[in-house]
Amino acid sequence: MSWDHTMATETIDEWARSDGYVTIRKRKRTDGKFVLRLDKLEQAPGGRSYEQTIASDEEAADRICQSWQTKYKQE
Repeated sequence: MSWDHTMATETIDEWARSDGYVTIRKRKRTDGKFVLRLDKLEQAPGGRSYEQTIASDEEAADRICQSWQTKYKQE
């Protein structure tokens, strides 16, 4: 499945998997760090999953988002 970039603002980027069951959000905090959130709905194959982490900079945040997109691409 593919990922669609569904939101882009100065502080938030969000992607949704093409089936709509998984979303990833990257939000820039006021201290310059990034909060990353993955939310997989209960209705998705394999059931619910939720992850949240903080990255120290945007490069690290983008690596985490990319790894989640890869990990949850085929589920």
